[in-house]
Amino acid sequence: ILASAVDAKPDAEAVNDVLRLKADAEKVAASLSAKADADMVVSVSDALANSSERADAMTQRMAILEKVVDAAAPISDVRALRADITDLTASLTSTDARTPGYV
Repeated sequence: ILASAVDAKPDAEAVNDVLRLKADAEKVAASLSAKADADMVVSVSDALANSSERADAMTQRMAILEKVVDAAAPISDVRALRADITDLTASLTSTDARTPGYV
């Protein structure tokens, strides 16, 4: 009986080692998953910032274009062009969510 108990001890230690390795592997997997989630949050945040910057730049360009149009065209043409610019601005900002890199 004593001999079989001594023989069983290394097997129990091996099982414990395997269980410890499994627990360590699960911790590493959870850590990698958390890092991937954090990286994804940063990526989404960057995409949103870039999208916002592009929208701001487009708005500034449209404002400059409106000033140029006001200075160069007769009043009836200005109204038509302003309507076109407003429509274009609306379409650009509404499709911004579909730009590459946006999640």
